[in-house]
Amino acid sequence: MEVDSNIDDILAGLSTSPDIPSASHDLQLLTRAWVAERTAPALLPYPTDLLGRVLPRLRTQIEHIEALASDTTTTSGGSGAQSTPTFALVILQLDLERVKFLLRSLLRARLAKIDAHAEWLAARDAGAGGLLGAEELAYLHAKLALWRAVVAGVGGEVAGRAAAAAGEGGEGWDSLRVVFVRVLRPHGEWAVGEVYVVRWEEVSALVEEGGVELV
Repeated sequence: MEVDSNIDDILAGLSTSPDIPSASHDLQLLTRAWVAERTAPALLPYPTDLLGRVLPRLRTQIEHIEALASDTTTTSGGSGAQSTPTFALVILQLDLERVKFLLRSLLRARLAKIDAHAEWLAARDAGAGGLLGAEELAYLHAKLALWRAVVAGVGGEVAGRAAAAAGEGGEGWDSLRVVFVRVLRPHGEWAVGEVYVVRWEEVSALVEEGGVELV
């Protein structure tokens, strides 16, 4: 059928870009980072390299979608050839929204951990160790400055609640939390591809090294 042929042409056109394999791989890495951050009891290192590739590509895709949307030749009716740009635009928008969802959810999960352990992170200079990104580090300092100003202006129970809200006095991460991991590289008696249930303290280093992934 002509419609099926048009759809095949659209998909083929979208897949001929030399950037597609890299984009597809980065999407997989972004999905893994999202799952890992939401699952891990600890704040994982900021994915600098990954986001350094994903964010510029995202901006480029937004510009491309805006250009397609403003194209006066794009119509929703008429012949199959005329409707092709509109259908391609829908596909690109869906892909864009998927990436934006993963990014927002990933960053929200990280900010929740920063909020809960702000003083603990600041005391350990988390930014220098690559645990926080530049924007996250600025957020951490701004949050602590605000709450310290609040604590300085009040006393008693209110000050205690303010300090707790800033993550003051925390003991760090729950290293005894049980997590599910899939083995990506040979490690001891663990079989590659198998899923194991272990405590976070046993696999935290392996997660950061890429030997296992959280599921």
